[in-house]
Amino acid sequence: MLLYADAIKANGLPLIIRFDQEMNGNWYRWAEPDPDYSNAKGSYIAAWRHVHDIFQAEGANDLVVWDWSPNRVDNIKRLPTIDNYYPGDAYVDWVGMTGYYRPGDGTATFDATYHATLAQLRQTAPGKPIFLSEVGATEIGGQKLNWVNTFFPGLVANPDVIGFVWFNYAVTASGVTNDWRIQSTPVIPPVFRTGLYATEFGRDRGKKPIL
Repeated sequence: MLLYADAIKANGLPLIIRFDQEMNGNWYRWAEPDPDYSNAKGSYIAAWRHVHDIFQAEGANDLVVWDWSPNRVDNIKRLPTIDNYYPGDAYVDWVGMTGYYRPGDGTATFDATYHATLAQLRQTAPGKPIFLSEVGATEIGGQKLNWVNTFFPGLVANPDVIGFVWFNYAVTASGVTNDWRIQSTPVIPPVFRTGLYATEFGRDRGKKPIL
């Protein structure tokens, strides 16, 4: 981490670090909820603060935005709430989430997907900018178009959400393909483009976007 911090400082360009994302799940080695990893309670926060402190000592934090990004909470209710893993305001710049409209989800809307997690983020880290750091929608179930139609109005209705990263991949596991891509079917890109242009989300007024 020391070498990485020094390289960032030497490069001189800003970047966002989403360190050890989805820590409230049980599928990464840094997860505390899964006993298979033998991570002690509090070890996630300690690790985050340790790495942050190294960057601070090396002067790299002048270039880094620290993005704390749990997984969407409503589909893993059996696991501890996200406040158990929050490193503290002094160690976090943005908060966010991984949040997909997934197979088996109910109502295909922005609110149904994000409302519960947004509420916990605001309660855990009041006033922090929110960045949707990994998002997408499945074609399985035939509701992707309806979901995308609500995505950009949902962003506008939540002004503390400052941006998003779309997971533009098709992933096959156990013989099932989830196509999260914007171009998964011909009908999605025009709706996505229209929503982005109409809301002017993520761009300065008067500047022509490219999509």
